Amino acid sequence: NVYRWRGAIPENMQAFIDDFDATLIRLEENYRSTPSIITGANTLIENNRMRMEKTMRPMREANAPILEIHLDDMRDEADFVGLQCKKILDYNPDAKIGILYRQNRYSRTLEIGLRKQGLAYYMHKGLDFASRKEVAAALNILRFVTNPRDMQCLAFILDRFTTGVGEKTIQAITSHYASCPTSALDPNTPLPNISTQRQNQLNETMKWLRSFHQAPASQIPSLLIQHPTLDRLTKFPNEPVEQTEARIDNVNELCRWIQEYFIDNPGNHLDEFVQEASLDASTA
Repeated sequence: NVYRWRGAIPENMQAFIDDFDATLIRLEENYRSTPSIITGANTLIENNRMRMEKTMRPMREANAPILEIHLDDMRDEADFVGLQCKKILDYNPDAKIGILYRQNRYSRTLEIGLRKQGLAYYMHKGLDFASRKEVAAALNILRFVTNPRDMQCLAFILDRFTTGVGEKTIQAITSHYASCPTSALDPNTPLPNISTQRQNQLNETMKWLRSFHQAPASQIPSLLIQHPTLDRLTKFPNEPVEQTEARIDNVNELCRWIQEYFIDNPGNHLDEFVQEASLDASTA
């Protein structure tokens, strides 16, 4: 079930009855959902093992039946959803439409489907895909390695990925590289005048960024999901495992986005993908 991660398992209900000699009261009248939804749910739930018998009865009037649509992949699904939303809004501009999806990573494809139809949308209790912490961080890496003169991106990367580096040190580093005639990613560019410890840290960070800078676009997804990059993007202190797993899903979805982009645009370069991703984030 969807709450298993919180310890919700059917055995708990039966154990409670056995341990406390409790009386089982079934609440079977449903006032929220329509008959078609209740019938569909009952049909699926009947196949569950380790369940306590219960048959929901709808109290609302019947309406449209549930439709089962078979599509080839997520992009086709998003295009279908976007087109259906457009048809509904063309018929009734005041219609309110909700789209439910199981995992956060699915939102990116659905957002594209809605944008293709020119539809505005709002992410309830969430962020659009490109603005999520781990996705935004990955895009900042790609933005910097395609434009090493972007000191704002470098400052973000140093603050986010280099332990113990404070604001003054970051300012010293970005000021140094901004005044250098050569790129910050050029291994021959001298290091700034900071402590030896911080120079060593900066050197390691630059080696890490250089691996992205030197890689062909086709290898970027594999670099994003390799250690230590994936850990740096997705692991935060005191976060539950479920949140980390959701962040990993989002990074994997970003990798799929990059792969799809270069399949659709084989002659383009990484900086062009970064521009498109940045546009997506700004127009959401």
